[in-house]
Amino acid sequence: LPCKVGDTVYWCPDLNDRTWILSAEVTEIFVWHGGQIRLSLPDLNIEPIVPNAHLFFTRAEAEAALKGEKEDV
Repeated sequence: LPCKVGDTVYWCPDLNDRTWILSAEVTEIFVWHGGQIRLSLPDLNIEPIVPNAHLFFTRAEAEAALKGEKEDV
């Protein structure tokens, strides 16, 4: 699994906006038939599927993604 319950993950809701990073605690991890992984992030009211280009497991990864997107413009 990419993380565990209780970990903090970081989400960039819109990399094109390039302004903020949200964080939330993983409360549940669902593994669906076929290996699809879905994280429950109730603080953000989302359940993203992993891998997800806007979901990161460290703040540094999220900041690097935002910086990389900014440099691409």
